[in-house]
Amino acid sequence: MSPIPPTGLSFTSGQVRRELERLNQRKAAGPDGISPRVLRNCSRQLCGILQHLFNQSLHLQRIPVLWKTSCLVPVPKKTHPVAPTDYRPIVLTSHIMKVMERLVLSHLRPLRAYSSLDRPNTTVRVMFFDFSSAFNTIQPRLLRAKLEKMQMDAPLVSWIEDYLTGRPQFVRLRSCVSDPLMSNTGAPQGTVLSPFLFTTYTADFQYHSETCHLQKYSDDTVIVGCVENGQEDEYRDLVESFVRWSRENLLQLNVTKTKEMVVDFRKSKSPSLPSLHQWEGCGNSPILQVPGLDNLDEVVRDRMVLKLRTIMDSPSHPLHNTVDKLRSSFSNRLLQPRCSKERYRKSFLPSAIKLYNSLKPTQQ
Repeated sequence: MSPIPPTGLSFTSGQVRRELERLNQRKAAGPDGISPRVLRNCSRQLCGILQHLFNQSLHLQRIPVLWKTSCLVPVPKKTHPVAPTDYRPIVLTSHIMKVMERLVLSHLRPLRAYSSLDRPNTTVRVMFFDFSSAFNTIQPRLLRAKLEKMQMDAPLVSWIEDYLTGRPQFVRLRSCVSDPLMSNTGAPQGTVLSPFLFTTYTADFQYHSETCHLQKYSDDTVIVGCVENGQEDEYRDLVESFVRWSRENLLQLNVTKTKEMVVDFRKSKSPSLPSLHQWEGCGNSPILQVPGLDNLDEVVRDRMVLKLRTIMDSPSHPLHNTVDKLRSSFSNRLLQPRCSKERYRKSFLPSAIKLYNSLKPTQQ
């Protein structure tokens, strides 16, 4: 990433008013209780006051605690949640702070992305990395050092560090509210600056060559390598370096969601290359236990059979009666429908029934 020059950052009342007028009025109020509807409808009256507060915040390199406070509302992922992991935390923060974040973000440079690569008669290996609670693992001390190395304006660096530290958080579930907990690590999800800060936090690891490159977008990272004549050393070394760099920067990889995909452009198919979990690093210990992506044909077949079973087990489904009439009176098999209409012939039913009948009786 290119160095960020000093900005002497300050805002005008016109800039503040434009951001106020962009607020979504349907969003819930943050912990400060100020509705975005009020901020938007009173943008002309409030823009000068907020301009003064924003510029004072930048000048003092401090952010009011209430603007940094987060309210976590657990929203169920499932119909009947039974464990904490069945909830998704939605973070409510001050809309005044979000307006200032957007103004600050407009002065920060975005990252550039590399284009993809492919060549005939080669094999392309693609490793999709996933971090566990990516935004929550940002270390303000390490991020400050990286921002200073990028030559960002020193007062703005201090302002960002204050933004990430001393953040009160509490959980609200219906009418129950927890005691606040002070957070000094990570950037809260749902805020405007979090994606940029995480991108900046990981920007010091870059790689691009004729046969390998690393591509990032927010908290998603992909390593792409062209393997020709079985020469995969560069790809392997890049994966090893990235895993080692992640540990040094206190970023934890989510191995269960990290996947590897192999795209084979070769005309003659030789034995497949070893997957990453077969590689060994220093000290004969595995680099990373990473499963490959499921075969696409198998995924399609499994989902077709699952969809057919859902229809068979759901009397309220529009196709339930149609499929129920196809049950054989001698076995668990289904009879192939006599398709008199074009839409039935082109639907998934004939193929799904064929797959269902090919299963063992115990699997049906």
